[in-house]
Amino acid sequence: MNEENFKPEECRSLQCFAEFFDSKQWSYTPAAERPVIRLNFTGDNARWECAAIADPKDAHLVFISLLPCRVPSNRRAQVSDLLARINWGLTHGCFELNVETGEARCRTSQPLPSPEIHPDFIAELVFSNLWAVDHFFGTIMSVVYTRTTPHSALNALVAAAKSSVSKPLSSDKKPKLASS
Repeated sequence: MNEENFKPEECRSLQCFAEFFDSKQWSYTPAAERPVIRLNFTGDNARWECAAIADPKDAHLVFISLLPCRVPSNRRAQVSDLLARINWGLTHGCFELNVETGEARCRTSQPLPSPEIHPDFIAELVFSNLWAVDHFFGTIMSVVYTRTTPHSALNALVAAAKSSVSKPLSSDKKPKLASS
């Protein structure tokens, strides 16, 4: 598949994403001219744009979340440092920064395992991405917009996580994963 002759109905990976989004009753917009599906997501800490992208050979599932800001040029070195520190601990996906434009994003991807793709495979790819962005959003923004160092921003996140682990969870609390 190439972008010039793109036909959404022939793109297996995008069909799988669309079926998953439909099952969650999430609104999305397929691009007519490119192998991309766009959607907005609202987590606990932010709202951002996401995209499911088909690679040229339709051999991988790719899901990205675009952070809703451009990193100013005078903060890109610090944000790059922070993203490298975050990536060191991630088991699935990565944060990326375009040092020329300041675009920051989170990318998760997997090779297509077989012609038949189980919805749980898509769910893991999408939810791991959304969780990472929502979890690290405040930490990333603190480095983007303040003089907070990457090291102290991550230490603050770890301290907050440790204090919340000791609190009992309510049995009726459900994760908030809503799209708009």
